[in-house]
Amino acid sequence: MQRGSYPGCAITTSENAVHTTSKSLRDRQTREAPGVRGRVVQLQVIVATVSLQYTKHDQAKAPALAWKRSSSEDPCEACVPDLTLVIFRHMTILEAIDVPKKLQRNDPDVLASGVEYTGETLLAYLASRLQRPDLEGLDLLDVGCGVRFTQALINRSLPFGSYTGIEVSLPIVQWLKESVQSKDQRFHFFHWNVHNAMYNKGAPPMSTYDALPVNGSYDVIMGFSLFTHLAPEDASLMLRLMRKAVRPHGRLFFSAFCDESVGTFEDRVPESPLLNAYYNASYLERLIETGGWQIISYEEPPPYITNYIANSFLCKPASSPV
Repeated sequence: MQRGSYPGCAITTSENAVHTTSKSLRDRQTREAPGVRGRVVQLQVIVATVSLQYTKHDQAKAPALAWKRSSSEDPCEACVPDLTLVIFRHMTILEAIDVPKKLQRNDPDVLASGVEYTGETLLAYLASRLQRPDLEGLDLLDVGCGVRFTQALINRSLPFGSYTGIEVSLPIVQWLKESVQSKDQRFHFFHWNVHNAMYNKGAPPMSTYDALPVNGSYDVIMGFSLFTHLAPEDASLMLRLMRKAVRPHGRLFFSAFCDESVGTFEDRVPESPLLNAYYNASYLERLIETGGWQIISYEEPPPYITNYIANSFLCKPASSPV
């Protein structure tokens, strides 16, 4: 709850009543940023619903608005519950980035097809699974983010609210913070020094963490090519940690290698630990449910993205977190 003041009244705004959108306004409301190359100024609109409370002694000072009695037993109080504040502020956004090749760690098929093309295609697929035309206005959390979706969102001018990435590779996070986060307020990146047999062998185990290294909560949590490199114990822990970071009506979307011939789990290339982590779908579904999620849908990839994504789950928070 946030409070402010106005002559003759108290202004109260509820945090969950504040809505922020940074949707693209390029066609109508953007202009070149003076002295800034490669960036434009975008209009950010913050809408807050506020309640104004006046005592009977201050009503003469109140705006000419229709009065509605509050539920308070004090007959001296009245409130105007439907007043809306609209705040405009400018923010700089990047138009294009050039990611160093050494930071690109995608599969050869992805690199051959194009990082931006596959990134845009997968984000469009995510939107379709969410039954939306795009990701406009959504706050996204990408666990194991790499650089692909940041590159696609910026260079393809895709609509979204905000994008937060978590990554175990410190060089990737350092570059993203310096080259993207510092220049575009829609992006935030966090380094997570957590153990993974493929990507981060010398780090502390996931069991030593009780939360993801982010602040706040998100509309959509993404895990593209994340569970494809997690052993069952870490997959179970990851699902629980993600559950803590999702909003009540948010969604979790992630891909996983699934094979019904596998009993529960198989590390398919033992000489390269967790290069290909395969699950029995029913076993993974049990992990999802015990992690505090309810499965909305489970799909094999459509033909046009077979080379870019494994089978995928769309989930929503269960009624009670585990």
